[in-house]
Amino acid sequence: MKFLLYLLLGISIYNCKQEDVDMKIMLYNKGAVVNYKLASDEKEKVNEMVKSIFSGIDEVLKLYFDENRLEDLKTSGEVLEIIYNEPFVFTTKEFGTFPVKKIAIPLTGDFIGNTDNPEITIITGEEEYDSTPFRNTTGYGLLMQLKELLENARE
Repeated sequence: MKFLLYLLLGISIYNCKQEDVDMKIMLYNKGAVVNYKLASDEKEKVNEMVKSIFSGIDEVLKLYFDENRLEDLKTSGEVLEIIYNEPFVFTTKEFGTFPVKKIAIPLTGDFIGNTDNPEITIITGEEEYDSTPFRNTTGYGLLMQLKELLENARE
């Protein structure tokens, strides 16, 4: 009975229409911060790209990330961060659906690949970053498209 209740709850959350996506997007580069100001149609494009990145998640890394470790990455490298005003439900092919309020994607260092090794690392959290990071082993190209889209939206 409990299983059925959780299943119905999960389905209803998944089917909820999430309109008017509101988010803050920042790019950290060795401590400097660039904020992006997006129109609502641009936010929808960003959100669709993030959904695609999430749908391709195919690994869970055996690491623990918290706010302190992420702050170190923000001050020593380059990190793209997206913070939603409300938790947003994302779906992965391998691990199902889950709500996320904060997303950080390192763009430099050991957590990012390249065109020959297209893996990217996605760090998530609700109120705080406090989870095991995910990996999309083919997400590099899509992440570079997202970064290019954002280049035109700097504040």
